[in-house]
Amino acid sequence: MVLDIVIGIVSFCGGLFGLYFYFKKCFKSALKVELKPIQDDITKIKKEIKDYNKQDCKNFLVKYLNDKEEGLPQNDACDLRAHEVKDKYKKYDGNSYVQKTWEELTGEEW
Repeated sequence: MVLDIVIGIVSFCGGLFGLYFYFKKCFKSALKVELKPIQDDITKIKKEIKDYNKQDCKNFLVKYLNDKEEGLPQNDACDLRAHEVKDKYKKYDGNSYVQKTWEELTGEEW
């Protein structure tokens, strides 16, 4: 009698676990399908932010180098900012014009 009760409880728990994993799998796949467009939008936004940051760095460096080429006075804060932006721009594989001009005008290695 006790053995029958234990077997019944184990069978019942096994059935509950089976139902839990079945519904979990169904819910997970349904959720994945529903979240796919959101994930695609987030990926697109990340790419746009990266492109914007790259262009922003390029614009700053081109202006900085142009001012330096024309002999306009540069303060220490501007020089420090230019080095920070250069380091950030290097991560984006910036174009060779900015790299070449930087090396010519600052005498520093890119």
